[in-house]
Amino acid sequence: MWFSHSKIGAKRFDFRKRDVKRLKHNILWLNSSKDGNGEITDGAVNMANHYTGGKGGSGVYQKIISMMPPHSLYIEPFLGNGSVMRYKKAASNSWGIDDDDQVINNLWTGKEIPNLQLTCGNALYWLKQTFWLTKNPKDTLIYCDPPYLMETRRSQRQLYRCDMADEDSHYELLSILIDLPCLVMISCYPNELYDNMLHANGWRYELVKCPTRGGQWIDEYVFMNFPKPLELHDYTFLGETYRERDNIKRQRQRWINNFAKMDEQKRYAILSALEEIRSGNGTNADARSIVEVPLFEIPND
Repeated sequence: MWFSHSKIGAKRFDFRKRDVKRLKHNILWLNSSKDGNGEITDGAVNMANHYTGGKGGSGVYQKIISMMPPHSLYIEPFLGNGSVMRYKKAASNSWGIDDDDQVINNLWTGKEIPNLQLTCGNALYWLKQTFWLTKNPKDTLIYCDPPYLMETRRSQRQLYRCDMADEDSHYELLSILIDLPCLVMISCYPNELYDNMLHANGWRYELVKCPTRGGQWIDEYVFMNFPKPLELHDYTFLGETYRERDNIKRQRQRWINNFAKMDEQKRYAILSALEEIRSGNGTNADARSIVEVPLFEIPND
């Protein structure tokens, strides 16, 4: 189901820790997609296997998550399979929006992560609303992964039931995002429209290598309206490669073990010194003072 038997052939099927984790994740996700009779819905299986443009590829969602600063409200206006939302550490509240009712009904149950709200509707409409803005806008992070411009796609055909391939729609989307006071990230293939509109407004970008269904690698950009954060929302996937991420996790665990063995006063003395270094680096105070916000009510459109 999650890999092609015909392509395995004589290759050694070598599971690493990341593969085991992903397999467990997919099993749990499929279990959450069961119908009233306890059966996994055909729609869930079909859409999960064939959803185009998802960020579930190895090294893709990890890098995107490792770009995210701390936040208490997380919004994905073009939810789709929502690999980033599924894998990242949950925010206090999360909101997923998709125009395709089959995405909402077949791929999501609302129980995948705590305090998740799902809306079937037009992303541009909901982004224009203001009810979801918190008192501190920097507590909110929006990650957009919209259907890409048709001119940038290798396949010049409609890929989604609710597509958004025309330049006018992307121009409207970018115009809305540029005016928002919160933290925003958006993925795209390299294109002139995004370069002109976002660079002109001081946005930066990072390159992400993404695998295609044909087994090739293609460059994608992730534009952001904030500087590279000193603190992250989730450090789980910090590192450019699996080996580097694993080394960081091991190093982190060694530090935890060493601190646990220390005399209590010595431990707090070192923690106090580290906090001074942290504060001296000019860490954004707003990014550190995350306050949980109550789950908002979505008005009827």
